[in-house]
Amino acid sequence: GDQPKWHVGDDWYKADHMGYEAFSEVIVSWMLEYSTIENFVTYTPVEILSTEKTYTGCQSKNFRQEGEMLMPLEKLHRAYYGVGLAKKLAEFEEVEERIRYTVSFVERTTGLTDFGVYLSTLLELDAFVLNEDRHTNNIAVIRNVKTGTFRLCPIFDNGLSLLSDLNDYP
Repeated sequence: GDQPKWHVGDDWYKADHMGYEAFSEVIVSWMLEYSTIENFVTYTPVEILSTEKTYTGCQSKNFRQEGEMLMPLEKLHRAYYGVGLAKKLAEFEEVEERIRYTVSFVERTTGLTDFGVYLSTLLELDAFVLNEDRHTNNIAVIRNVKTGTFRLCPIFDNGLSLLSDLNDYP
């Protein structure tokens, strides 16, 4: 997205861009710490000093291990079918059909067997925290480049939750 991000060592930093996205990331990760959900990114609040200005932001640890890459579902679908997942999903009228197709595609191409539970958890969380920014580029799996195996990605990118976009919710 358009949110300024920096990768320094083993840490990621994200700065506010449209409101208080960093605070939303932090609050949602704190909520998840008190839930039964185990696979999520923990964010902490930080002030980011750049040569141009000081940003309010958040920090998280890099959740990829050596030799792993983040594979957004949009990119994964394009690699297998030559068209992005969002375009394919637009062919289906019903939400249930879109979800079934997505789960089937991911499980078939990655060998993961629990993607449906993961996606349900993600969408339920998004509904609860009013995340308006869940799309096929920020739903992802992680691929080990050497072995070609996949694992579920921790829940991440909850910055546009809790009405944090002050352009849309002044």
